[in-house]
Amino acid sequence: MQSLDWNRTDFAGRMRRGSVLLAMLMAIVILMALYFLDIRTIFRPAGRTVNKPGEVLPWLEEDRLIGPTKFVQLPQPPKPTLEKARSIATTVTRDGQERGQIKMEIGADGMITGSWDCEFTQDTRQATFAATFAGNVDITKTFQDAQGEQPSYLYLYTMGHYTETIYDRKTTQGGVHGGQVYVTGWLRPDGSAMGTLTITTDKKWHAEYQWKSP
Repeated sequence: MQSLDWNRTDFAGRMRRGSVLLAMLMAIVILMALYFLDIRTIFRPAGRTVNKPGEVLPWLEEDRLIGPTKFVQLPQPPKPTLEKARSIATTVTRDGQERGQIKMEIGADGMITGSWDCEFTQDTRQATFAATFAGNVDITKTFQDAQGEQPSYLYLYTMGHYTETIYDRKTTQGGVHGGQVYVTGWLRPDGSAMGTLTITTDKKWHAEYQWKSP
């Protein structure tokens, strides 16, 4: 009888220890989840915009990309022609603030390659972006604004991937994440160009940057 009581006491003690250990493990899991949720919230790209219904977003135009087995339809006047490669190197901005440099090469075959590099500090947060992208010209899209259509503008469409490295000097928290980048724009007959750089991680929100080449 004493042995049975001892076994019951030992079993109860082990159950209590097991419950304490389980509670500790659950607390650790919850704290880790909250930590990473906080990291994602803090370091989500600033100034993000939630997609609006009916908005024409760059990932909805991915069918403009020409695959490796097809040829790009080359532009004819009044659009700028591509007898030789054209290079674009200019500053990227967001809300009037510089956000790195964009470089783009438009080949005589209508194919485009490029890169974007950016490093800036906002308050205590340091951010570094690096992206590469590729695409092609598309003669089927016509520029239009409040002044009407401009058939002489040549549409540029590219997509790729970016990485963002974040570090907060105050909290000493940081991380690396990334997503898709889309660089679109218009090449004018005089060689100048303008456009938008768009980043997104899940296609539910996006952040837009502007670029303009003299």
